[in-house]
Amino acid sequence: MPPQTLESVETIIYMGYTEAKANEIWKAWLEVEASQAGGNEFQWGFLEYVLPIEKRAENDNDAGEGLEEDDWDGMMKWLGVADELRSKIMDPEFVNVRLTESARFWVHDTMELRFLMLEERMEKEARGERGHSNQEHATTTPPATSSPQPPCPAPPSGFTELWKSKSAYRIHRDSNQKIPLVCLSSKTPSDFRGHMGTHLYLFAQKEVALNHQQYLRKRVPGSPTIMIRMLIPNRYIEIHLRPLVMEFGDLWKEVVHTSRRGINFSGRGKLGYIRKEWLIIGPVSRSRSSRGIGRLGHWGEVSEGNVAWVDVEWEEEEEGFRRQRQVQARQYVFQGDDTIDDLSENAFWQEV
Repeated sequence: MPPQTLESVETIIYMGYTEAKANEIWKAWLEVEASQAGGNEFQWGFLEYVLPIEKRAENDNDAGEGLEEDDWDGMMKWLGVADELRSKIMDPEFVNVRLTESARFWVHDTMELRFLMLEERMEKEARGERGHSNQEHATTTPPATSSPQPPCPAPPSGFTELWKSKSAYRIHRDSNQKIPLVCLSSKTPSDFRGHMGTHLYLFAQKEVALNHQQYLRKRVPGSPTIMIRMLIPNRYIEIHLRPLVMEFGDLWKEVVHTSRRGINFSGRGKLGYIRKEWLIIGPVSRSRSSRGIGRLGHWGEVSEGNVAWVDVEWEEEEEGFRRQRQVQARQYVFQGDDTIDDLSENAFWQEV
């Protein structure tokens, strides 16, 4: 039974905490709420307070005495995460997506989305509208794959096709019901940006975006998601954006390792120019195991095992049937507000 009051111990349990941890957090929140009534300078919001602290960088180790961030299950137990959520995050079907971030990232992301879904349902009920069905939210999981969709037509000649999936709770629409590109921007640290700044990551393969979408649906059953298909003129990319193509090698390893440690490139000597690039194209990173790239001692320890791969289908021209193969997952990273504003004027994108 979903919670009936948004700010409640039931909501904290619904988000994915154990009952014991939820009661501990609720008791502490009541004390904070009472102290805030006196007009303290800093005011906590309920969601901000109950979410686990989202680390800024992978090399921050505040996992508790004797516990390493690399121990995903131990980390989540220490945070008070319930068995149900731990099993969804650790689902082996989505290991390639999971290892692109940390355990703490996925806990924070999932709990926040569960709260936002519950909040929307309650707001709709208050207006007399029918909200999303959240019955048996904590124990029932829909199929990982969505209903079959008609294939998109091949991109026209002279265009590059890119993909992005995102929770519907993290986007808004303009007066024309168009999704501004800034809504699709990413958090830091990420592969090519260590801290702050506006940057938009798009995938070259639809399958990568689909895997992220399905992992979100696994962790937050019933959560609405969107899939964006973007077409960009090749001449605009080549002549105007002049991309930095960063294949796997020493530069890629050092940039990803530095970024995943939460370090900016400003004043970083030979890497200082990375921050000023309008567009970077290169492989998607992943951890080889539960040990994040940012926790490696030196960028030289980054290896080909830290490059993400994805299964894609293609049609066999002579035999007339579809085959599957693994290819390197690739990303296009647009950096800076001005770049993204300019991209908005030159690219075409739609929900599919």
